[in-house]
Amino acid sequence: MLEQGKTFQNVYKIIKKFEPKQTGAFGENYLAEKTDLFNEQVVIKRFAPLNPNPATLKDAQRLFNNEAKMLHELGKNHDQIPRLIAYIEDEREFYIIQEYIEGNDLSHELEEKWNEDKIIELLLDLLPVLEFVHAKGAIHRDIKPANLIRRNRDNKIVLIDFGAVKIVNRPDLENQAGVDLTTQTIVVGTLPYMPLEQLHGRPCFCSDIYALGVTAIQFLTGQLLLNLKEQEIEDIQEYLQSAGVSEKLASILSKMVEENWRNRFQSAPEVLKEFNKIQLPYFVFTPSPEHTPRLLPLDNWRGKLTRNRT
Repeated sequence: MLEQGKTFQNVYKIIKKFEPKQTGAFGENYLAEKTDLFNEQVVIKRFAPLNPNPATLKDAQRLFNNEAKMLHELGKNHDQIPRLIAYIEDEREFYIIQEYIEGNDLSHELEEKWNEDKIIELLLDLLPVLEFVHAKGAIHRDIKPANLIRRNRDNKIVLIDFGAVKIVNRPDLENQAGVDLTTQTIVVGTLPYMPLEQLHGRPCFCSDIYALGVTAIQFLTGQLLLNLKEQEIEDIQEYLQSAGVSEKLASILSKMVEENWRNRFQSAPEVLKEFNKIQLPYFVFTPSPEHTPRLLPLDNWRGKLTRNRT
């Protein structure tokens, strides 16, 4: 355990330990500041799995290493993913030092229902992030409000906690959807946001699409999809429309959370293409992994449609 006020590695002065609900299953998180660089604030994640079982410990260590690898690969190339600053082994203990995102996670915004515009804004903000992550061969596996931070400086949503990430690098994946039907992985994630294939140890890229859809429905209705199913609500689109959600958005969300992964949107670009069909107050195009989508005000996009598609 790192002590408040003490300096770790002669560089990182510990400010505080985050509450347990703000940490992952395999680590303790601390807020610190770098004493050698303008007192920049960072997050230190200490590898501290809750289960001491040797088999579980091995899996936890692998996931922790994967988190460091993916933060190194992703954070330096995308503004909405924290940067990896250092990965340290100290006296047989492991630490991830990463960029601190100043803001609040979206679990703080669950008390009030969101309107459609805010839901669409959330999806259009995060779908390009998922496209980028998936293009790098990674499945996040733990998308939920607590792992989405609304950044103070620009109101953008930042995807955090890659502690459950699965790295996909097999060339023979079915339909390039990140699906491996031959190999079963350990089950990690947060139950209400996990689709069936992930519960069975076979997550795919559209497992993240499912989790994002569940999150959007939760903000829109105040209900988790799991609770709706317990109430024997089978037709999610019909339920959403009866709650006042437009037919098109209800259709998109219901397809994002299809129980069978084969019936779901298979990728983030597929979802973004559906949004292109809605008459939004801005024009949306499907970005490549290297780009962030531009949102053009309605009075500006007319005449620019062709140019922005190239």
